[in-house]
Amino acid sequence: MLPGMIVIATLAPFFSALICLQESDRPRALIAFEEARREILSGRIEWVRRTADEKEVMHFVARYAANGDRILEYRGDDEGWTVRDRQTGKGLNRFPRLYMQNADGFWSAAETTNTASLVPRDRAAPMIGALKDIRYVGVFATGASMEPGAGFGPVWAPDVHPITRWEEKQVNGKWLVKGTSPSGAVKTWLIDPDKGWNAERVTFEVGDTKVEAIASLRKFGDVWLPERTVFMENGRVAETIEVTSAACNRPGDRPSFNLTDLGMEVGTQVSDGREGTGVYYWTGDELISSPQWYADVKAGKRDYGPTIKRILAGQYTSPYLTEHDRTGRALAEAELRVRFESTRHEGLWEGYVRQFIARYELSDEQAQQAFRILRSCQDRAREIVERQGQRSSVISELLEAKRNTEDARAAKLQARLEELNAPIAAIFEQQLKPRLEKIPTRAQRAAAEQKDRAAPAPAEARTP
Repeated sequence: MLPGMIVIATLAPFFSALICLQESDRPRALIAFEEARREILSGRIEWVRRTADEKEVMHFVARYAANGDRILEYRGDDEGWTVRDRQTGKGLNRFPRLYMQNADGFWSAAETTNTASLVPRDRAAPMIGALKDIRYVGVFATGASMEPGAGFGPVWAPDVHPITRWEEKQVNGKWLVKGTSPSGAVKTWLIDPDKGWNAERVTFEVGDTKVEAIASLRKFGDVWLPERTVFMENGRVAETIEVTSAACNRPGDRPSFNLTDLGMEVGTQVSDGREGTGVYYWTGDELISSPQWYADVKAGKRDYGPTIKRILAGQYTSPYLTEHDRTGRALAEAELRVRFESTRHEGLWEGYVRQFIARYELSDEQAQQAFRILRSCQDRAREIVERQGQRSSVISELLEAKRNTEDARAAKLQARLEELNAPIAAIFEQQLKPRLEKIPTRAQRAAAEQKDRAAPAPAEARTP
């Protein structure tokens, strides 16, 4: 019996009376179909998309949290390539691409790397297209129902060819639903109530064009899904979607997703798409600012994950690296380490200023003054760094000597680097600190000194 409906008496063993509905009356079989798919709230579904010519193949892993958060992993084609040159077909990249949507916005990353990006929800629309939703495969005659947020939208409220007349009837124990549009377009769904109210065939005809989705249905645990969906266009195969495994609505499914679920380790750098913000670091629970991260690492409160430690040590490896990647990455890592060593004082100075503001409980106006002083000193230090032509080569050689445990050579290079750092350290000691000390009032100093007597003073930031 169709949910919520009294079925008209059967006229013959394999055919029941035609039920004509008004525009406002949605067919009960389609409603049951939609409800069945909406009941897939959480879990993991592995699937493959293939074009008819096999030129485009991609394996996916879709994950769903109970609160609506989603992850989609692009695992690569049959040979493991996630990116190929469209002109030549040559494989360019093997790193699985990872996308996530949660309360914070849209996230993207590559597996076994140390960086991710975040675009806030209100600006994520152009990126969301990557999050195809396999839960709605076979809902429409094309893959339109799998687009993010689409679902049954192409059925009930399409952009073109809206249905104004519905009909449904039983055929051989299944429900055939037909929708007609004033444009002459006709859409049909053949729904099997014994297989989770799923459609095994969906068609859409307008003029000389006919597209259809033909599905082979299978029960995965307690959930019915199309195991294989063939999308046809005028009698020719356009593409095929195959669900290879599915485990849904399990008691142990995640209630929500964060960066850890995306496979990102503690210490992952996150570029934030919000205007006026910069790089943040993932702690395993939340994002914190760069100065806070470096201060916590220095204090021993936090540490990098194993992959990131290898990257920082110049020993990074990944099963997805090609020889071309290894060469390019080695050059990029060397450049990154040199840049880090050249500018690490900036993070240390900012941390010192933040501690200074907190210690004296400066007002907003005073804090702004402190940051203006910081920026002025950082600009002067940057000018010095840019004038020091030897700095990059000294740092590169020093890192190489340390990596090769050449202690004597490393000591000489370290001494040379300290010479280069001397004018920068002078800015910190002779300009930044004295100028900051002029900001607190007598009352603020007295309050800070009283707190100092009650508890050990915080360790002062190390100068570069």
